[in-house]
Amino acid sequence: MVNHSLKPVLGDCYECYLDDIALYSSTPEEHYHGVEKVLTLLYKAGLTLKPEKCHFFQRQLEFLGYLVAEDGMRPQENKIRVVQDFPIPRRPKQIRQFLGLRSWHKAFIPHFSYIAAPLYYLTKKEQRWKWDLEEQRAFDQLKTCLTHAPVLALPKEDTTLGLYTDASDAGLGAELGQRLSDGTYQVLTYVSRILRPP
Repeated sequence: MVNHSLKPVLGDCYECYLDDIALYSSTPEEHYHGVEKVLTLLYKAGLTLKPEKCHFFQRQLEFLGYLVAEDGMRPQENKIRVVQDFPIPRRPKQIRQFLGLRSWHKAFIPHFSYIAAPLYYLTKKEQRWKWDLEEQRAFDQLKTCLTHAPVLALPKEDTTLGLYTDASDAGLGAELGQRLSDGTYQVLTYVSRILRPP
């Protein structure tokens, strides 16, 4: 309902997920006009907002598990803590829970799928349970990667984009980044996929 009501400004000044709306802009004036557009469309659709949940003219916001700011986005601290405090899995269901938490933030981790491969294989029905050094190393490395996750830049206009790829018999990996006019390189996202068991 919210997405349908805001369709005229979709991608112009806001992002929406279910009933969470995030407006973005480059200047306070743009933000003001974006807020005005969104509030007008919501009013016309007969939708209301809870004032205590509305925050305007913010330099950063928490949205869908991420802290989004001018310099980019990073996982929220409370999401990082949940992963850090996750106990060593004792059965496949617990591994699936852990990987579910991690998958939400895999864009921050180069070679995520390759690192997580030993854990994914333990979740297969035909796989015998075996928690050895390899599985423990993967579990610990994924925790460490999130704790030290980089800030992923937000795409900027007038930049040169670069896609760097890597492939082996075991998997595929890629990094999408942008080069600013001053020569600074910023990572936008990482993606990876396992092709077959290592």
